[in-house]
Amino acid sequence: MDMTTCSTRVLRLKDLIDKIGLQRSSIYVLLARGDLPAGFRLVPGGKARGWLEVDIDRWLAARSENGMVR
Repeated sequence: MDMTTCSTRVLRLKDLIDKIGLQRSSIYVLLARGDLPAGFRLVPGGKARGWLEVDIDRWLAARSENGMVR
């Protein structure tokens, strides 16, 4: 992917909840099972996590292609 031609947004947990329509507890289950992109720490050694919106968009598209999103 050519990073000079696209804008990458970092989603925080609240944004992730809004985007995929799942509750926090369901997101934690998916993360524990490895069924959702793990995201990354925003600050080394910190607790705050973020997800690249493009990764979440790809995850949603893959689920839709597999008939998992209705």
